[in-house]
Amino acid sequence: MVGLLNVVQAVAFALSTANVKDATSSRTLLICRMDTSVVSDNGEETLIPSSLSVCLSPGCKADGAELALEKLKALAPPHVTVEGGPCRSFCGSGPVVVSDSPTGVNGKMKTVPHKRISSEERIIDLLYSDGAVNANLVKGYNFGAAGDEAFEKKNYGEAVKFYEDAVSFGFRPAIELQDKRDRFEQKRTQKKQCAEATNNTGRLGMVGARTSKRGVGKNGT
Repeated sequence: MVGLLNVVQAVAFALSTANVKDATSSRTLLICRMDTSVVSDNGEETLIPSSLSVCLSPGCKADGAELALEKLKALAPPHVTVEGGPCRSFCGSGPVVVSDSPTGVNGKMKTVPHKRISSEERIIDLLYSDGAVNANLVKGYNFGAAGDEAFEKKNYGEAVKFYEDAVSFGFRPAIELQDKRDRFEQKRTQKKQCAEATNNTGRLGMVGARTSKRGVGKNGT
C-alpha cells in the first residue's frame, strides 16, 4: 500500500514539475491520437516534400530563368517548393533548375541539375512526374502572361481579353491548388507538432518512472 502511494506521489510530482511546454505537448499528442488524419498516410499526406532551385545568375537570367521561376512557382503542386538560387556553373545551358528529392534511403535527398528548363513541357515534367497537371490551370497562367505582355505594349483592349480568359480558365483551378497547398502545409505543421509532442511526452514518462523508482526504493514495500 505504501509502495502504491509512493508511485502515485511520484507521478503527481512529475506532472506538477513539468513545464508548460510538456503540458502543451501532452495535449497535442492527445489531439494527434484522436485525429487519425494527422498521422495517417492517405492521399496528399503521402507526398514527400521536395524542392526546386532556379539559378538566377546573369547568364541564366538571359536564358529566361526569371520567367521559368515565375511559372514553376505558379504551377507547383503542394509538396514542391520553388525558389531562386545561386549559380550552378552550367553557364550557357540555362535556365538551370536543381531538384532535391527524397531517395527513400535513410531519408537522404538526391540532388539533380536540369538544364534548359524553358519550355512548358519541361517545366511541367519537373513539377508533375505523373503528368497530372490541371490543363486549365496552365491555360489560365498562359493567358495571364499574355495579358501582361499586351499590357506592357499598351495594347490594353487585347490585355483585357487575355485577362478575362485567364480568369475564365484559371481562377477555379488556382483556388483549388492554393487550398491543397494550405492543407498540405497544415498537415506538415501538425505532424511536426505530433512528433515533438511524442518526444516530450516520452521524456516526461521517463522522469515519472525514475522518480517513482526512487520513491519506492526509499520507503520499501
